[in-house]
Amino acid sequence: INIATEEQKRVIEGFKSQHRVLVEGGPGTGKTMCAGSEAIRIANEGKKVLYTCYNKRLASMLKREMAPHSDNIDVHNIDELMVSYVTDALKHPPRLPEESWREGIIILASDAITQLGLSEYYDAIIIDEGQDLLADNLMELILGSLLKGGITEGCWRLFMDGGQNIFDASEEDCFSRLKSYAQSQYSLNL
Repeated sequence: INIATEEQKRVIEGFKSQHRVLVEGGPGTGKTMCAGSEAIRIANEGKKVLYTCYNKRLASMLKREMAPHSDNIDVHNIDELMVSYVTDALKHPPRLPEESWREGIIILASDAITQLGLSEYYDAIIIDEGQDLLADNLMELILGSLLKGGITEGCWRLFMDGGQNIFDASEEDCFSRLKSYAQSQYSLNL
């Protein structure tokens, strides 16, 4: 994964001294390139990294691109991640009504993480497309349950484009809380 601009290099360099970082930028600013580069850097230090995003196609592409770089990186879109945990715990795929699928899978995945002994499994978590994952219960599942040190003390990177999502009040509260935990915030521009 190539870092193309001086601004991206500056952001990546800033990650090295901070555990919790929020990066905002519009489309085409290099958020995914920076996120991938950071996942590889951390994994090459021997740490276990989860890279998650909302988009299935993006996760699939990144999984292929990162595979040669490290065995320490797990790349999953968030729904695939939750379903895999629930399936492993229940020994069959979850069956949930479509109208309450998101809420149901988060509850089941949280229970599955505990049952499977995956609490605080990852040394670092990289979240790309964070604007699509801003929900308290989802962030608590990802950062609170799976990450060593949790939301307040763990090593996480949240990449997002606030222009791609119109936040409701609960998402805005979640975003504000994450901003308060972030040690550094960066903006990427074209």
